[in-house]
Amino acid sequence: MVVVDAAIVNVAVPDIGRVLGDSISSLQWVINSYTLMLASVLLTAGALGDRFGAKRIYLLGLALFTLTSLLCSLSTTLNLLIIARFIQGLGGAMLIPGSLSLIAYAYPEPKARARAVGIWATISSVGFAASPVLGGLLVDTLGWRSIFWVNLPVGLFALALTWRFVVETPRNQRHSIDLAGQILAIVALFTLTFALIEGQHLGWKTPLILAAFLIFAVAATLFALVESRSRHPMLPLALFAVPAFSTANVVGLFFNFCLYGQIFVFSLFLQNIRGDSAITTGLAFLPLTVAGFLAPPLSGRLTAHFGSRLPMALGLTLSGIGSLVLTSVGTTTSYRIIAIGFMLFGFGTGMTMPAMTTTVLASAPSEQSGIASAILNSMRQVGGVLGVAVLGVFVSGTSFVKGLHLALFVVALTFFIGCTLTLIYVPNGKLRHR
Repeated sequence: MVVVDAAIVNVAVPDIGRVLGDSISSLQWVINSYTLMLASVLLTAGALGDRFGAKRIYLLGLALFTLTSLLCSLSTTLNLLIIARFIQGLGGAMLIPGSLSLIAYAYPEPKARARAVGIWATISSVGFAASPVLGGLLVDTLGWRSIFWVNLPVGLFALALTWRFVVETPRNQRHSIDLAGQILAIVALFTLTFALIEGQHLGWKTPLILAAFLIFAVAATLFALVESRSRHPMLPLALFAVPAFSTANVVGLFFNFCLYGQIFVFSLFLQNIRGDSAITTGLAFLPLTVAGFLAPPLSGRLTAHFGSRLPMALGLTLSGIGSLVLTSVGTTTSYRIIAIGFMLFGFGTGMTMPAMTTTVLASAPSEQSGIASAILNSMRQVGGVLGVAVLGVFVSGTSFVKGLHLALFVVALTFFIGCTLTLIYVPNGKLRHR
């Protein structure tokens, strides 16, 4: 549900814009209000899971996420929808690190864990990739509110299954809540996102935007100082001394920067520039869905036998090539070209995600698996926020198509940089849990 809601709204934003407000910056906030909260609270949620038990935090997140999905569907103004999405992101933040902690505890053997993470990533990738198709169908038949209705039965069913069958993880009472770090993280991420989204509209040199950038710089600096001196930091900087861990997290940031940003701008292009319907837009993403379904199991098997380096590098390369293919699109481009680009892009991202996740879990001590997975997913969500904000700036000018081409080129370049870092810093061979 968490990844579906991060993607399904992209197809619905043109319809939301027609009903509640249609500026690109407003629509960016509909996307980023969710991912911003998700990114800000993931680290604390991971620490809470380690301290009180991952199952408890996971169940609380499920309940909150399901309830706020209902509130999103009932929103009558854009501001109410954005507020509901903020709270929904809080529930989502409790789910991601909790799910990975439960997997790491249930499968302590490295090969079994790699396969389990592969299944987890398959479900996540397929859910994300299938979201445009599902969203297009729902928007065209039932309206944009229906994209949030899907979470209600799924959430209630997941609550029942988790309560009945999932085994609780051990509690680590040494973990405490880093309140100062949490506040500084939220301030830094919010001000940076605000400046990037509103700067194009208000002007990059206006006092408000300059102040936002300044507050971001101060908050980010204070965050680093607080975390380096805290006895129980929200972000344990010692974990980044492991090159594979640091690289996987940087790749995670790049991954969502490209994924979220590209789907956002391409959805606007297909509906607002080409004039496609929501369902046609969703079907245009179908090759990404199919490739996203096929790739993660293969990545999991390759990771189990050869380590993370090969599938990560291969996946990032394929995604970069797919993005370059999409830089040729225009208002009359054949859907076959779009399909080829999305198939390469989807297969590449599906290959990258399981290997990237396994690298992080294997590079951290087992007792810190919750916070390690939270760091990765927090980095990914920060990347998603920046992707929507930055690539949205490119298409906010006078020529949407030229901006789109530039955005896609930046995406391709980012993937290739991630591949280079992987080849340099991720070990060539099997990773063992520390």
